[in-house]
Amino acid sequence: MLEKYSREQFWKLFQKISPELQEAIMSEGTANDIGDVCERNEIKNLTSKVANCTGQVLIGLLPPEEFPAALEKEVGLKKPVAKKVAQEIFRTVFFPVRIFLAELYHTALGSSETPSVTPSSPSITSTPSAPSASQKSDTYREPIE
Repeated sequence: MLEKYSREQFWKLFQKISPELQEAIMSEGTANDIGDVCERNEIKNLTSKVANCTGQVLIGLLPPEEFPAALEKEVGLKKPVAKKVAQEIFRTVFFPVRIFLAELYHTALGSSETPSVTPSSPSITSTPSAPSASQKSDTYREPIE
């Protein structure tokens, strides 16, 4: 079982993490993402436990590679469900803050060395920019305002 921390201990840890991780912990979007994952996997009654494990990763108490096992042990999910939930949480919650998690845990999240629950998300592409002088303009495209 993961050790229980008092409110004071939690806030001390919270103040030491990056503002981006603080935002991820406190974000309504994160809560919605976790709720959606739990609903899709038919474990809506366990949302608070999944959120607790997710928060422990974000605050630095639970290494990301131990997250799927914690979902099994702490939440009581069967291995296939825990793996699926972990993959979705990695994609929706951890992936956007992966750089800050890597700094927190001193690891290279997203590299080939990460556990099998790394998100299988499409590669991030940059937003299209205005065509350069060497590119022909598309007369059929409407301007973006």
